[in-house]
Amino acid sequence: PELVLNDVLFAHASPAANTRFMLEVAGKQQTYRGSGGLLVCTAAGSTAWMWQIDGEIMALDSEQMQYKVRDVRGEEAQYADELWVNSHCREGKLYIDGEHLQYDLSLDQMLEIRSGMPLTVIGDLKKKRAGL
Repeated sequence: PELVLNDVLFAHASPAANTRFMLEVAGKQQTYRGSGGLLVCTAAGSTAWMWQIDGEIMALDSEQMQYKVRDVRGEEAQYADELWVNSHCREGKLYIDGEHLQYDLSLDQMLEIRSGMPLTVIGDLKKKRAGL
């Protein structure tokens, strides 16, 4: 039920534990197991954490989300309008725009992430982005 400005992370509650989940995008399902979890960002958030893990900077008017399974060798950032995560963790966590807003996701709970309302930008964000 939350709106996201920058990004969401699904991961195990303990950074030392494996995050196990099934990811479904465009009807294709794949199961993952690793320490990093799944990072999903909006266009506005593509210059933050996603960019730091070799994602691409997105045009601000993009209606898609960028996602990447973290800490999986060879995994590249992808794009989607919506995706589903089925938690295979007993102690999974969903972090929204940092650590302040978080939800528990336990074994076999489903999470739907989809693009939503467009962002209205005030000021010259292109000029600010040029300073990266």
